[in-house]
Amino acid sequence: MTTRAERLPVREVRGLEMLRDGKRVLEVSEHEFIVGSQTGKSLYRVRTGQTKGLTETCTCQDFNDRLAACKHIYVVRHWLAAVNDSSPNPPPSFPAPPAKRTSINWSAYNEYQAEEYRLFSALLRELSIGFPEPTKDPHLAGRKPIPLREQVFCAVQKIYLGFSCRRSHGFRDQAAKNSLITKTPFWAVPSRFLCRTDVTDSLHDLLARSAIPLMGIEDRCAIDSTGLRTTRFNYYRKEKYEPTRENDWRKLHALVGVKTHVIPVLEVTDGSASDSPQFPGLLRRAVENGFRFKEVYADKGYLSRENFNAAATLDILPFIPFKTNNTGIAKGSPMYHKMFLFFQYHREAFDQQYGQRAQVESAFGAFKQKFGETLASRKFDSQVNEILCMAISFNITMVIRQMFEVGIFPEFLQPPAGHTAPPAPTTESPARTSLSLNPAFAVTPVTESRLPE
Repeated sequence: MTTRAERLPVREVRGLEMLRDGKRVLEVSEHEFIVGSQTGKSLYRVRTGQTKGLTETCTCQDFNDRLAACKHIYVVRHWLAAVNDSSPNPPPSFPAPPAKRTSINWSAYNEYQAEEYRLFSALLRELSIGFPEPTKDPHLAGRKPIPLREQVFCAVQKIYLGFSCRRSHGFRDQAAKNSLITKTPFWAVPSRFLCRTDVTDSLHDLLARSAIPLMGIEDRCAIDSTGLRTTRFNYYRKEKYEPTRENDWRKLHALVGVKTHVIPVLEVTDGSASDSPQFPGLLRRAVENGFRFKEVYADKGYLSRENFNAAATLDILPFIPFKTNNTGIAKGSPMYHKMFLFFQYHREAFDQQYGQRAQVESAFGAFKQKFGETLASRKFDSQVNEILCMAISFNITMVIRQMFEVGIFPEFLQPPAGHTAPPAPTTESPARTSLSLNPAFAVTPVTESRLPE
């Protein structure tokens, strides 16, 4: 049975919350009232029963945009109902508004921050063990190459530290002493690894596997893009004889989990590329990697029937707001028509769900706060690899945070399909820390397609 609390519109709940917080209503006349703002010092004038065509009006921006009851009107309604109730019985009590978002668990947060670097190196080593090695003819002469699993360890560690290759060389030397890698490589190894074009696909797979421990937590996602500045410049002319230059930009398109901010898949394009065409590919790759999302949130830039069809094919409910000139005609997309009707007739519920899209902005903010928004690489292929290493580092930090807040125990020892995990370094090393994947969630190789039938 649906309770009254479940039927109350969001704005009415906010109005009740204002009354419970002691918000006063000033009666100017029989049909005119003054109501204060819920959070600020502004005052709004609510009129009842006087305006032609409208029973109630308010001077707030929300009412002017929607021409429907705002929270200030609900405040006046319930205030009048309480004042005019002359019966001996008290007015009916309304359910309390929804609980506000819980505050940060500072004790777990402090422990996570204090232990992040130590656990980062251990988890990165576990993750990099499954990195595929290229086939090499054993009869060829020459020096034995550094294993790619150690090169990717050095590259991701360098990105995480935020130092140059030379300044971060001491940390790689310390990693060799701790048996995380076999020996200290040349200081330029991270830079040379990022310049390789044959490791991009493997880095995409590594990114997906870095998000596997959070697979059981995430059931909703958001898609958006953000810009990353390069050190190269484009020249153009604002006006004749006034040359100006600006940085060349790359655009990061990412699918982000709204609960943990993990990034399971991403795509890098030129700074002027459109957002909407990236939607189906990102969603499909996330499902192929084992994620099972119920809902996806995106802004109006992703509004197209193709994107609605892509989400419907994967049994995911898309929350994409419509423009004022949209008609809702299906034109081969039943999901487009269905969500248009839901947007029109249940706007309150739609907005409440769509509000979770803000989490992707928070994730991008945390991403840039950790690694900055400037890429050090100069060539496009190197920039793609650098962004992938940034995202891998970011995912590992999110996994570490959930280890302290939720209690998961990640395990990264699952190699890609068709590859076998290479042996551990031959040097004597202490027993590896037991960090196993939460047994409640079974995981299959991320490269195997698991699309719904």
